[in-house]
Amino acid sequence: KEYRRQRQMCIRDRYLQCKFAEVPKYELVSQQGPAHERIFVVQAVVHGKECGSGRGKSKKEAEQNAAKAALDRLNNDKQ
Repeated sequence: KEYRRQRQMCIRDRYLQCKFAEVPKYELVSQQGPAHERIFVVQAVVHGKECGSGRGKSKKEAEQNAAKAALDRLNNDKQ
């Protein structure tokens, strides 16, 4: 399951890299909640602009959700 998530993240990053000629950078925006129930908010940044944000119970999960949001946004902009 973990391998599948990593692979999906890699595919998303490569697609975004092909589209924007730059790999997205993931920036931690905030951490909320107590240490045992922390929620992380991360944004995907390409060319200095935020192109998607995501939340998760880990930084990794938040990055994956930010990558998905960036990809969804890119696909919506095409239509």
